[in-house]
Amino acid sequence: MSDVARLASVERDHSRGFADVLADYRIKPGAYTSVWNGTDARSRRLANGVYFYALDDGSKRISRKVVLAE
Repeated sequence: MSDVARLASVERDHSRGFADVLADYRIKPGAYTSVWNGTDARSRRLANGVYFYALDDGSKRISRKVVLAE
């Protein structure tokens, strides 16, 4: 991995056919823990559903899904 990676959380809205970026961080290599409170970048509560996050260092991209159910 490079010296800086990009961590982005993305909301997928299948009904409208686009994705909103909920958070976008540049981070240095290392171990991190993050907690998401189920809100978007404007602190609005999001609906239950499937959301995705990705880690991209320019040479490798890792993406995973997370389910919000409250």
